[in-house]
Amino acid sequence: MAARLKTAVLGATGYSGLELTRLLAKHPRVDTPLQLRRDGHGARHLAEKWEKDGTLKKVKALLLMDMIGDADLNIERETNSTPWLTDLVYEAAERNGVQSHFYARAAAIEDDHLPFVKRGVPSIDIIDLDYGYNNVFHHTPQDTLDKLSPRSLEIVGNTTLEALRMLDRR
Repeated sequence: MAARLKTAVLGATGYSGLELTRLLAKHPRVDTPLQLRRDGHGARHLAEKWEKDGTLKKVKALLLMDMIGDADLNIERETNSTPWLTDLVYEAAERNGVQSHFYARAAAIEDDHLPFVKRGVPSIDIIDLDYGYNNVFHHTPQDTLDKLSPRSLEIVGNTTLEALRMLDRR
């Protein structure tokens, strides 16, 4: 029998994170997903803790989803991410017919995946860094629930689930 997958959903205190946690909990090979708050140092502390207790050696890949609810979804090709994992997520998007929402732009983004990248864990930051026209909603009082797109959340969620299925077969 194949080993069960350990999962952690970092920074998933919003609606999309709760839904992802709910879906992962139903996966036949996923242990109960951890839902971790984002406190600015959470990823660094988690990477350190997992490195010390040996958990990090068991992590097959880390998929970080950030700012994925924009109605004009355009996931960056994040250049600090692991190239083969970036390609795998794009292939998952292609399988779902939503590749047009992925990788029109490339950028190096400092985010919560970097402590894991630095420790050799294959990692990807699935992020749409431009939230609203000219990024007008990011970290402002206008960053409200009405700006989220259920379709964008569905696209990223289904792509992530397909990527997990593909990782499971690797």
